[in-house]
Amino acid sequence: QAMAKMPYAQLWAVMFFFMLLCLGLNSQFAIVEVVVTSIQDGFPRWIKRHLGYHEIVVLFVCVISCLF
Repeated sequence: QAMAKMPYAQLWAVMFFFMLLCLGLNSQFAIVEVVVTSIQDGFPRWIKRHLGYHEIVVLFVCVISCLF
């Protein structure tokens, strides 16, 4: 109800939900980077030998996360 009484209530509502979307995306990027960094720190030689690039590890983590 407080949002409805503010001037330009529709604009504030859109900005609020856009902020929530940005917060969710930022959290997801952070989680993926933590997982990828942990994998690369745990198995550095195996990653370099078999996968080679950072982006391929990120792709695998994203695909596996999407499946679960």
